[in-house]
Amino acid sequence: MKKEVVVKQMMAIVVCVVFLSSCGGSAGSRLDELEAKNNALTQRVKTLEEQLLAAEKRLIVHEQAMQTVHSRQRDIENYLNKLQVSRGR
Repeated sequence: MKKEVVVKQMMAIVVCVVFLSSCGGSAGSRLDELEAKNNALTQRVKTLEEQLLAAEKRLIVHEQAMQTVHSRQRDIENYLNKLQVSRGR
C-alpha cells in the first residue's frame, strides 16, 4: 500500500514536470517570436525615422528655393514698377 502511494505521488510529480516543461517550451518559443517581432518593428521605426529626416531635409531645400524665387519675383516687380514710373515722367 505504501508503494502504491509513492508511485501515485511520483506519477503526479512526473505529470507536473512534463506539463511545466511543455509550457515552458511554448512560452520560450513565444518569447522568441515576440523578440523577433520587436526587432523587426524597431528596425521599421528606425527606417521610417530616417525617411522622415530625409523628407524634412528635402522640404527645407524646396522652401529655400521657393524663398529665392519669391525674392527674385519681388526684385523683378520692383524693377518693372521703376520702369513704369520713369516712363510716366
